[in-house]
Amino acid sequence: MPVEIIIPSPGESITEVTVGAWLKSSGQWVEKDEPLVEIESDKAALEVAAPESGVLTITAEQGAEMNAGDVIGTIDPDAKRPRKQTRKRRAQRPRRPSRSPPRSRSPPPPPRPPMTRPSTGGLRLWRAKSPRKRASTWKASAAPARRVASRNPM
Repeated sequence: MPVEIIIPSPGESITEVTVGAWLKSSGQWVEKDEPLVEIESDKAALEVAAPESGVLTITAEQGAEMNAGDVIGTIDPDAKRPRKQTRKRRAQRPRRPSRSPPRSRSPPPPPRPPMTRPSTGGLRLWRAKSPRKRASTWKASAAPARRVASRNPM
């Protein structure tokens, strides 16, 4: 059973109103308490909200002079909610030409080699601490790899 959308009274002494801009169109799904239309009087402007959720049917056009209490449209709460666009419908729509040039499909870059230490040429690396105890640095030693390096290689 359709629910009527009735113009509310904007004030005690105001009886005539003008239907302003419709915020929703006829046949569109509306939620409860969603603004539907603006009504204007001599002293005030109001928004009329949806009394129920459903499909909107407009009976009064924009700019019509109406009285408080008149019916300006109906909402059918028993109607099925329209589904969102499916992929099939999207495929039927014509595509807009793109402004950017077409992208070429190039193969991905080759993977990077794993990170390794730089070659020391057969020298053993040992860690030397700076006298101020800041960051330590790596230094090469002429000692064989099995021998433990000391602070003073000389």
